[in-house]
Amino acid sequence: AEDLEGARDAFDRAIALKPDYAEAWNRRAVLFFNDGKFDEAVADLESAIQNEPRHFGAWIGLGMIFESSEEPAAALLAYRKALEVHPFAAAAKQGEARLIPQVEGRAL
Repeated sequence: AEDLEGARDAFDRAIALKPDYAEAWNRRAVLFFNDGKFDEAVADLESAIQNEPRHFGAWIGLGMIFESSEEPAAALLAYRKALEVHPFAAAAKQGEARLIPQVEGRAL
């Protein structure tokens, strides 16, 4: 309901209660990302992945942040990790297609 502070507080409490719950880390990362706090978002996404390495949404989130931070090689790697888990993830496929020419110098 557009209560970002309340949402952040709820995710903080969820993480404190169950720190191995990857989705709480992922959701809080989205809040950080939308608030322009990319370092905090990356840290939370890394925690999500540490707790659930197959969390393709967290991998895609990392790809998006790295791509927007002009780190194309890291973004491509993150998108590819997402595709290992979910080969049909549209955002990861699109990110990979955008970055292959830039990172590897070839067309997909």
